[in-house]
Amino acid sequence: MNKVILTLALSALLLTSCADVPETVKERAENSSVTEDLESKPDADLVFDTVENVTRNVQSVRENKYQNIIIPEECVFDVEPAERAYIIGATNYENEGRVDIDKRFEDFSMMFVGEIPPHIVPFTTESYDAELEKAEEAGREPYDRELFERGNKTSFPPEYGRTGFGYARRYMVEMSTGGAIIAFVLSDWSRKQSLADPAFSYDLRKGELPDISYSVAGEDYSLADALKDADSYISGSLKPFLDNSDGVRPQKLYVMEAFGDEDIGETPGNYYYLIKYVQTVGGIPISNYGTRDQRKDRMQREIFWLLMYERGKFGKVAMDNFFETGRTEQEKLITLDSALAHGEKLLAPFEVYKIKKVSLEYCAYLDGEGMMPKNEIVPYEYRPMWCLTLTDDRDCEFLQFEQRKAIYIDAIDGTVRLWDDFQESFLFDSSN
Repeated sequence: MNKVILTLALSALLLTSCADVPETVKERAENSSVTEDLESKPDADLVFDTVENVTRNVQSVRENKYQNIIIPEECVFDVEPAERAYIIGATNYENEGRVDIDKRFEDFSMMFVGEIPPHIVPFTTESYDAELEKAEEAGREPYDRELFERGNKTSFPPEYGRTGFGYARRYMVEMSTGGAIIAFVLSDWSRKQSLADPAFSYDLRKGELPDISYSVAGEDYSLADALKDADSYISGSLKPFLDNSDGVRPQKLYVMEAFGDEDIGETPGNYYYLIKYVQTVGGIPISNYGTRDQRKDRMQREIFWLLMYERGKFGKVAMDNFFETGRTEQEKLITLDSALAHGEKLLAPFEVYKIKKVSLEYCAYLDGEGMMPKNEIVPYEYRPMWCLTLTDDRDCEFLQFEQRKAIYIDAIDGTVRLWDDFQESFLFDSSN
C-alpha cells in the first residue's frame, strides 16, 4: 500500500471521528513509521515444531513485541500440553450405514428417562408408516400422523434422526445422526425456571470455585458438589454418546434464579445450576464459539452443557456434536511465535489488536456456498487453530452463551481470519 495514501486515509479518519478512534490507532497515524516498518518487513517464514513443543512453549511469546498485536500482562494463556493433533473430517448429517440411529436413540432415551418414548417423530413424513408399524410391534403408541405431517416438512431420509416425546410432553429427546442431542425432563422445579440472565457465574477455567452453596430445589447444594456430580454423570452415563472426543473440560458454572411465589407458600431465592463444558481431543478443545444457524461463511461451534434443577439430577442436556469421517495426524504445527508474526503482517494496517486470551482449539470453517440447499450433506474439517480472543464482552443471556471476537490462525497452513460472534461474520479472511 502506498504510504502517502495510507497516511492521508488515517488522518481523515481522525479528523472525522477523532473521539471514536482508539489512542493506539491515533499514535500509529501520527507516527507513520509503524506502517512503513510493517510494509517493508519481509514475509515471515512460518516455523513448525512438534505438537508437544508448540503447546509447551506458548508462554515464550509474553515478552515479544509486535507492531499491531499487543499481549498485555493480564493476557490469559489457555493452552494445555498435548502430544498429538489432527485434521478431523466431519459432515453435518452423513450416515452411510455407520450409525444405527434407532439403537442410539433408544439407548440414550433409556439412560435419560428410563424408557423408549411412546411418541417418536422421524425427520420425514415418508417414514411415518414405517414408524407406525415399528410402534405397533413394540406395543407403543405412535405419534399422531396429522401433527407429524404438519410439523415435519424436511426432506432428510428417516435415518437422519429422531425426536421422542413422553406422555403430556413431560420430556423430549431429540437426536440426529451426527450425534447432536438435546433432551429435557419436565418437573415441578424445572417449570419454575426464570428467563433472566444468571444471578452469578464462575469461570472454572480460572479456578473460580468458591466454597458457596445455593438453595437448589429447596436444599443447600454447594458448587463443588454440583460440579462433582456433573463430572460423574458425564464420565459414566454420557460417555457412550461423546463420539468425537476423548475428554471434557468444565468452562463455566452459571447460577440461574428460579421463580418463587410467596402467595402459594414458595420462597423466592431458589436457584438452579447450568454447567458449560468443552469437549477435547488429546487435551485440545473443540471450539464452542461461532454459529450453526446461518447459511453463509462461518466458524462452526459445538456446545455441551447440563442443567441441574435438583441435587444430582439433570433436567436438560445439550450437545451439538458432528459426525466424524476420519482423522489425519499432524506431526508438526506452526509455533505461536511465528503465527503471531505471520498474523501481524497480514492484518496490518487495519487496527491494533489487544489480546485477552490465547488458546489452541479445534475449529471448523464452513463455506456458506456449500450450505445450500438446506438438506445437502456438507463435508468440512476441524483443524487446530491459534485463537486470539480480542473481546468476549457478553456473559450468558438465558442459554445464549458468551460470544467473542477473535483472530483465528490455522496452525497447519497459516490462514488468518478475524471472526466476530456478535456480528456472526468475518471481518477479515486471508484466504479470499
